[in-house]
Amino acid sequence: MPYRVAECPTLSYLNEKIFMVDELKLAFEHPQERSKELLEINPLDRISLRNHIREVEIGAFHSERGAKQRIQFNIVVEVIIPTNPDDDVDLIFSYDTITSAIDNELSLGRINLLETLAERLASNILSDQRAVRAFIRIEKLDRGPGFLGVEIVRKTIDRAISSKLTLPDCLIVFIGNDLIQSDFTAELLETLALQQYPIIITVPPICQSLPVPMSSFSKMRVALLAMDQNAWILSDVRPDVQVVETRTELEWAIRNRKVSVWGPSKLVMSSDIDFKETPYNVSDLTLWLAQQINTKGIFSIGSGAKGLGQELSLDSVLKSKKIPRCN
Repeated sequence: MPYRVAECPTLSYLNEKIFMVDELKLAFEHPQERSKELLEINPLDRISLRNHIREVEIGAFHSERGAKQRIQFNIVVEVIIPTNPDDDVDLIFSYDTITSAIDNELSLGRINLLETLAERLASNILSDQRAVRAFIRIEKLDRGPGFLGVEIVRKTIDRAISSKLTLPDCLIVFIGNDLIQSDFTAELLETLALQQYPIIITVPPICQSLPVPMSSFSKMRVALLAMDQNAWILSDVRPDVQVVETRTELEWAIRNRKVSVWGPSKLVMSSDIDFKETPYNVSDLTLWLAQQINTKGIFSIGSGAKGLGQELSLDSVLKSKKIPRCN
């Protein structure tokens, strides 16, 4: 028995996709063209930002690292406007909300994919209660003979939490090499799990010697990998302590109030940190991490990071079962 159109899941799916593509196209058309679209029974007001160009370092390819390129933003936001705004700018959805969202997301660090940036922008913009739906087009202007880009449409029910502004507070605790494989390591991790805040542990490179002269960039790569090794060694002491290597894993651990160990290589190498200009040690990287999230406090236990945050003795932490001034 043949399908009727209404019963055919394939046709229904295709119709939805075509409708979405048409809407996305219309979002960037002149208002005169949108006014001809009969499907918009109750059209909402739209605020737009067009041909907004920024110069940033972005991209997953090696040739895109260490060099800035132009990207262009075209954003349309469907909004709910008060019935009687009375010419009060505080009551309406401002254009500055869009440009501030771009500034905020670009300030969080280097991004590989335009898709990631588009998703974060949509989430940021839709956090404003007056925004209902966002149409976002981002294009690279310098990567080929034409413009290379991505377009997405998101509405409030699709809204995802992906910005530093929405993350809970957490603590960063540095643990030195002398405590990573000691008789007290398991007890220390158990104590950290009792705190009211999620804990991100940072660790130094595993002890090693470099047999040959190396460039500063190569030394930094080796040091990052050695920190990753230490992170995995420490996490193996307690099954519920996980290594976090990506921003997604980091945010998940914070939101779920976990104790986790930061393996820095992936996040740091995808950032805009320039190792050729300035050498970074574990203290520098810990402070850099603190700027990427909402950090309530930084503490250090053990040797290897003198002057990093508030120094705590192992005995006091194990006896009190808490981090001072945080419980």
